Amino acid sequence: MRISSTDKLHNPLSLKYKRKRSGQKGIGRFAVQRLGEKLTITTQTKDSNNALELTIEWDKYKGDIDLVNITNKIVSIEKEKEEGTTLKIENLRDKWTQAAIKRIYRYVSAIIQPFPLSKLKEENIETGYEIKVKEIIDPGFKTTFKKIEDSTEIIIADESSMIYDHALAEIEGWIDDKGLGIYSVESKSLDINETGKIGSDPDDMTTPFTELRNVRFKAYYYIYNSGHIPKMHETSIKRLSKTIGGIRLYRNGFRVLPYGETGNDWLKLDESVSRRSILPVHNNQNFFGFVEITDDKKTFNETSSREGLMENEALVQLQNFIYRTIMTGVLKVAEVRNVKIVSGQKKEGKTWEKIEVRIKDIAHTLEALDLELEKGEGSLQVKRKRRKKVQKLKNDIEKLAEEQKKETNKMLKEKSMLRVLSSVGITIGQFIHEVRDYVINMESDVKFLLEKLRSDTALTERLIILEKNVATFQSYTSYFDNVISQNVVRELKPIEVQNTSENFWESMNNDAEKSNIKFARPIRNGSYLYSRPMHPSEWSSILFNFYTNAKKAIKRTKKLEK
Repeated sequence: MRISSTDKLHNPLSLKYKRKRSGQKGIGRFAVQRLGEKLTITTQTKDSNNALELTIEWDKYKGDIDLVNITNKIVSIEKEKEEGTTLKIENLRDKWTQAAIKRIYRYVSAIIQPFPLSKLKEENIETGYEIKVKEIIDPGFKTTFKKIEDSTEIIIADESSMIYDHALAEIEGWIDDKGLGIYSVESKSLDINETGKIGSDPDDMTTPFTELRNVRFKAYYYIYNSGHIPKMHETSIKRLSKTIGGIRLYRNGFRVLPYGETGNDWLKLDESVSRRSILPVHNNQNFFGFVEITDDKKTFNETSSREGLMENEALVQLQNFIYRTIMTGVLKVAEVRNVKIVSGQKKEGKTWEKIEVRIKDIAHTLEALDLELEKGEGSLQVKRKRRKKVQKLKNDIEKLAEEQKKETNKMLKEKSMLRVLSSVGITIGQFIHEVRDYVINMESDVKFLLEKLRSDTALTERLIILEKNVATFQSYTSYFDNVISQNVVRELKPIEVQNTSENFWESMNNDAEKSNIKFARPIRNGSYLYSRPMHPSEWSSILFNFYTNAKKAIKRTKKLEK
């Protein structure tokens, strides 16, 4: 019962979860005395067989009485639960309405960090032969206010976990032991799972933060009226965001005011939105989150009024790290959602208009981010270095845009050529269709003349030559007719090379004989060979090119021989 004892100086951390012990002036004891006339404390540990109970009747502590004469008896009783401590306050001095209880719930929930970001703590266990390390999970604190009526518990207020369940994305960041910033962006609905580095120098992500260690933060990101939050929850979440939205700061497990309070813009998020240099929504009300600082070395010190932390380099670096990490997550979500990042960016339907527009978007984003960082903290040397690198990026993007224009013009010419070839293909198809009937009539006429003019040797020889020419012409038309008909088929499929080669030989053999070229029939060797999936007409085109190139080579060889 000693007020402001020195126990926390000698034992600053709790045994189980290694939490920083809080409290300094014994105000907690004065608080329970103000709430009710009687306090009963019941406590038990997991290893104990019994619980200990202490009852304090505050009305005994009256003026002009020596505290030594007032005793408080500790008794051993049966355990109420496996472990833990219960404080029971009776004979309340004030009336508590349900509205008052809900109001207190909001205060308590705001003061205590809801759950630790650094979840795993280590504990050494001696087994006699070796020391094993066991992971202890810190469950954090959960607040539930309820009343009992006729032995029935009625919950008045409890943790609003449904808020976090409907976030569009979770943006998390932490500083490792070397001072390097790490971030992660995760969204199940948008299929985002990305991690990266955040350096103290925006131009070098490997530059560590000199004053930051043991810092973690997590922010739940919401975009209202976008269809990403169920309607039955969106109204209540949006209403809560006006009072408890924003990024709160907790030092050694306890809230530091006024960071994250309504109207407090300690990360300059609302200010950034008002400038409209970056368009995706990122007001304080679009986030529910908190920063966790484990500050054993007292790098962050509260002001004498307990309202905020003292302005120093550590606080500036903390604001810089959190803001840039949040903006990295916001821009990633905007990119996946395919929404505008900067003003002046054009869209066509729900897709980027063209690649060159996307290049311009990147350039605009660089300019906007450069403007944001230029207004932030940093030395003149760092800003000059950053400006030089951003200018180089802009120059590279301009060169890329020029190359893109050249490629675009080249692509348009190729498309025009393909349209011409497509028209030619259609014309050839129509031509073959019309010629087919004429070829049949020509064959009939040649047969008739051969029957009538067999006695005339000279005419018969000329007719035989004509018959071969007609047969060759027919083989060509049938081949091209087959190729054109295959163009109707859009499906890519493996081609059996042997059958395709035999069909080609049957179509072209007459032409080879007419040219006095020996064209050997393909020979099967008992195995099957398939091509990779391709269009049937492509394989026909390959064989025809081989054949015509071979004929040209033979003709060139004969000319050389002469």
